Amino acid sequence: MVFRPAVNPGTGSSWTLCRGANNLRNPAISVELRAHLREYLEFRHVFRQAYAFQLRWEKMRALVLGREETLRLLEAELERFLRTGPANG
Repeated sequence: MVFRPAVNPGTGSSWTLCRGANNLRNPAISVELRAHLREYLEFRHVFRQAYAFQLRWEKMRALVLGREETLRLLEAELERFLRTGPANG
């Protein structure tokens, strides 16, 4: 897997895991899964910066209830990546 650092304005971090490194490798995860995981990353940022009284269940609900499915998708995509190998072609 390739975790090449990049910076997105406003977030301070990013990863090129779904693009591969300079198109030399197959992506480890899909663009769709990356977008879904970003929601968890954003929640983590809010959670670490906020006090408990600022957390709202209505905003957290989808992430909390969807965590097992997200993990299942991540595991499946990483297993596919490891099975097929990282090289393009």
